[in-house]
Amino acid sequence: MAAAAIASAMVHNLSVPAELSIAGFDDSPLAMATSPKLTTVEQPISLMAEKAVEVLINLIKAKNSSGEIETDPLLLKFKVKSRESTSSPKESWYLA
Repeated sequence: MAAAAIASAMVHNLSVPAELSIAGFDDSPLAMATSPKLTTVEQPISLMAEKAVEVLINLIKAKNSSGEIETDPLLLKFKVKSRESTSSPKESWYLA
């Protein structure tokens, strides 16, 4: 989606990142193939899948034993890989 947004910006003569900052998720190989290189959020996909399976197993066990289903919030670490497709906001964008 973010790569398509960069391509669309080019079609509409918008400069990335001078006029429009674009960021994506998952740090796929496409992120380094775009021009400009895509700023992206790198997520621990394998760990996310592992934790999702654990949650599902716990939900199944809870439903079978008591009928009540509760889950605790889960926060996993991520990294923002800042590349060429984003820049700091222009001063005119700040509210006084």
